Amino acid sequence: MSAAEQLPDDTVIAELWRRGEIAYVLRDYQLEIYAQIRRELWGDGGYTKPSGKFRRWVLECCRRWGKSTVIAVIAIELCLCMPGARVYWAAETIKQVRKILRNVLRPILADCPADMRPEWNSVDGFYRFANGSELHISGCEDEAKADRLRGDGADLFVFDEAGSLDLLEYIYRSIALWMVADRGGRLLMASTPARKPGHPFTTYCELAESGESGFAHRDVYDSHFSQEVIEEIAEECGGFTTTEWQREGLALRVRDETRVIVPEFNPERHVVTPGKVPEYAHCYEGMDPGTRDKFGIVWAYWDFERAKLVVQRSYAESNVSTGPIADTLKTAERDLWQALTFWDGRKFKPNPYLRVSDTDARLIGDLADEHGISVVPTAKDDAEAQLYALRNAFRADKIEIWEDSGPLAAQLKAGAWNDKRTDWDRSEVHGHFDCIAALIYLWRNVVRTLNPYPPQHVGKDPQAHHVSAFAAQKQKTQAAVAIERAFVGGGNKFRPARTAGVRR
Repeated sequence: MSAAEQLPDDTVIAELWRRGEIAYVLRDYQLEIYAQIRRELWGDGGYTKPSGKFRRWVLECCRRWGKSTVIAVIAIELCLCMPGARVYWAAETIKQVRKILRNVLRPILADCPADMRPEWNSVDGFYRFANGSELHISGCEDEAKADRLRGDGADLFVFDEAGSLDLLEYIYRSIALWMVADRGGRLLMASTPARKPGHPFTTYCELAESGESGFAHRDVYDSHFSQEVIEEIAEECGGFTTTEWQREGLALRVRDETRVIVPEFNPERHVVTPGKVPEYAHCYEGMDPGTRDKFGIVWAYWDFERAKLVVQRSYAESNVSTGPIADTLKTAERDLWQALTFWDGRKFKPNPYLRVSDTDARLIGDLADEHGISVVPTAKDDAEAQLYALRNAFRADKIEIWEDSGPLAAQLKAGAWNDKRTDWDRSEVHGHFDCIAALIYLWRNVVRTLNPYPPQHVGKDPQAHHVSAFAAQKQKTQAAVAIERAFVGGGNKFRPARTAGVRR
């Protein structure tokens, strides 16, 4: 039962509107989150003109929980209590804007006294209140529509269904952040977990959970749904263990395994604390050059004794030229492998053993001619087979990644195919997942059977490490001994007899 059902008459409702206290429209289970948002964003003194640094707050909840209604109550109260307030509301599409108006805002505003009721400006898309406050709403299908939200400043900027906003990062960094920073305003995000792996909303949820901002999580069991209805919905979703149920009903950040590029990657298994580097190893660099996309690089060594590829560092940067790339390569090689060598059969050699790149002839030529860095192009005869080889490597736990070593682990976790599965998706945060491509090239070229260790006698004092002539001789096979006895015999006066079974 909502608070409104306990009110005696319309007179009390009108008084609440004049006070700017309209939480009576909320259900009981929503009141806790409503109060938490108000308290953590504006303090116990109510809606006052913010001062100091802006603040961000994130609500992650299940489908049909009523998050838009909670947001609407807070937005309207702020407009009522703070004359001249500016509230901006980013929705996914213009269709969603109409839904917000029809199903959320207009039912609430129906209770508003006539002399306080705001006017809707359909041309510019905002409500204007009698005290000069404004509540703007805009669909954000593209940057042009998102730019309609730009204003002089914002006391509150709302991201509704943030997990579905493809332009969330653009709106946040290029529009909202500047508007709230100008007035010390507040940022409020609310959504069901993002369906698309690597979506920025997931990052904001993780940051909020770590304590960087306010956060709350609510699932279907914290809502108005009865147990009977919950069981019916779960059954229609395919059961309690399906991705759809866990994301939409339990509000869990589950990956859609049908879209993830490397579903076998598991951070708990494959991301490790940096360990002891072997005494000898072959080291590799994999590169995926980019102009439109980021330039991805992965540094790793093959641990011969453990039969594992160990990724020590990764890098992804946009709009970077050959010079800075050369400096990055040299710096990483010096930091990671200055004292790490391998035995080539005759002598010790410095690392890297191999640098491999996508087939960018100009980059490879420039690195060699201008910076003395040798890079070989990888074979790209079967991209699908190369990806499956990498997936099998993770399945067999043949690859481990040092924690805090760069963007590779995050890209592996977030990397996804586009909707038509014709190409990898592009992310505002992770780009085209270029470190994954660099790792694919690297893994294809690792020589796993090549021993980097020298023979036992190499580097030892000949006086202290004596090897007898007989011990140094290699033993022959039984077949070789039999042939020698048949054709060589016991020797003659010109050639002494050989010791059977010993090759000189």
